[in-house]
Amino acid sequence: MIWNPHPARDRKTVLARQISSMLEACGGAESLLAGDNIEEFARSLDQALEERGMTDAVHTADIILFLVQALSSVGERRAARRLLVFGTGLAAPAAWDVTGGGPMWILDLREMTVRDGCPIELLFFVCLSAVLDAMAEVWDECGGDGVLGLRHVSQAAAALLGGGKPGRIRKLAREIKQTCRARLDQIAADRGWRTAPRVLDLDS
Repeated sequence: MIWNPHPARDRKTVLARQISSMLEACGGAESLLAGDNIEEFARSLDQALEERGMTDAVHTADIILFLVQALSSVGERRAARRLLVFGTGLAAPAAWDVTGGGPMWILDLREMTVRDGCPIELLFFVCLSAVLDAMAEVWDECGGDGVLGLRHVSQAAAALLGGGKPGRIRKLAREIKQTCRARLDQIAADRGWRTAPRVLDLDS
């Protein structure tokens, strides 16, 4: 999505509103919602855009990445992780309910596979664990009752393997799902949940 500030408005003001909306939508950044902090982020972003010669359209993804870096630089790594996970669409609440219980959140694994054959499997699993840690708060209120819906598991496995035999892809896909279950079980124990979210493969 492309964001275009109205030429009649001050860009820093519009950026401040955009930043505030992003942080509020992702949650976990309450300490940064004070006006002074938001305005400072907006000033810094506006300056960075000017230095790059970007005076008109700004892609939402660019704003998110800038915010992730800015949050991390001031020690707000938790908020940065939440913004990266929820602000980019990597994880999102389900628009429909088939769980009969707590909330269902969908994790799109295709978004976690790096193109051009760069990543190794180990890096993917490290990132997957970090993403699940960042998502954990969405199940706090219901004590872990809910569902983690996985999308594009086989596609992610195939991308990590660079293609290959179907049997290897299925094996890695099973490992990805098992890793999600094991990590959610550990998170449930760490956070004192009464149960752990079920893991559902939405493509099978």
